[in-house]
Amino acid sequence: MKAQFNVRSLTLAVVGVVFFALPCLAQLAMMKRTPELDLLKGFVGEWRRSADQVHTGGPSPAAAQKAVVWGPGDVWMTWDVKIDFTNGQTVVGRRQIAWDLHKKSYASSWIDSQSAHVIKSVARWSDSKTFEFECEPIPWPDGHAYRFKTQYKFSSATRILETGWKSVDGGEYQQHSKASWSKLSSGKKK
Repeated sequence: MKAQFNVRSLTLAVVGVVFFALPCLAQLAMMKRTPELDLLKGFVGEWRRSADQVHTGGPSPAAAQKAVVWGPGDVWMTWDVKIDFTNGQTVVGRRQIAWDLHKKSYASSWIDSQSAHVIKSVARWSDSKTFEFECEPIPWPDGHAYRFKTQYKFSSATRILETGWKSVDGGEYQQHSKASWSKLSSGKKK
């Protein structure tokens, strides 16, 4: 009888541990780097942006630098950006990019020293060399709601053409910037 009790207790304990461990194991599986994140590896490194070839509205960026690294566990990517404008102003910002397993899409957030808004975006590859971000409408202090769309097109492993558009109050997108990024180094994988 005592042996039966021990086997039954052991069986219940094992079943209980497995039952409670499954959600944890599933969560660990979700924390793995996905093939979708592997597609972003070309962005990793140190980058320098040229002066804008096209820029409308406000001071023009004179120079910009960007450092792109993987976050812990390689399950998201961080872009740290510093932009120097022709009027002497400097803006620093950070973009986080991850693959949303539930929505099956890239999710991104951007915040910078010029704005009080966290800009949330969805992102996608429109073709094998072109990655695009499009944000939700943002209420601005001027009373208008803005949407931004930015496209990064790889012309080679070390050059990216960036094109930006904005929309005011739900109107059509209008191009407001165009510049190129040159890769200075491949950076270190975290």
